Amino acid sequence: MNITICNFKGGVGKSLIAHQLITSFGFDGVEIDPYGSLAERLPDKVIKVDLSQRVLKKFKNTIFDFGGFNDIKIEQAIKQSQLIIIPFNATIETLQSTIDTVNIIKEFDKPILFVANMVQKAEDIEEVNVIIQDVLGFECEIFIMPVSVAYQTAINRNVSILELANAGGLKAFAYKKASANLLELKTIIDTYVYKVVF
Repeated sequence: MNITICNFKGGVGKSLIAHQLITSFGFDGVEIDPYGSLAERLPDKVIKVDLSQRVLKKFKNTIFDFGGFNDIKIEQAIKQSQLIIIPFNATIETLQSTIDTVNIIKEFDKPILFVANMVQKAEDIEEVNVIIQDVLGFECEIFIMPVSVAYQTAINRNVSILELANAGGLKAFAYKKASANLLELKTIIDTYVYKVVF
């Protein structure tokens, strides 16, 4: 299974999701972001691809983590991916870059999972959902990642949120909710991939 994670907007949680999928579920990673630190954090699991490189080689069981811009290699990554994840911030003010991303990505006819990141209230998604579906022309699924310092703590410690949640003790309790959220995301990802394969 390969997954492309992209949005032309920066700061929407692309690398956070990539980091947690890689550290939690055994994916490898390809970082295509000159300002990203994923390859530095996970040098044994992630390779960094220079922007000047025009061709992506073939990968398996890989997360492609793109920076906040349209890169020539997005098409190559999507063609070898079973799912596209588009993380976004659930505010009307920041939605234009997500819409620009959707308008390019939808042409590849691959499943798209939207991940609303840093959500404070589930109802914040409703208006954004209507706009995204209007652009796509069909209903889409939006997975919600609530506001949580637990994910940032996991990245700062360079570990999976699952590891923090399973560590035991009072501190582990704080990570259980985020851990359950990540496991739910993986279940949904598996469902998309199952649909593609079968």
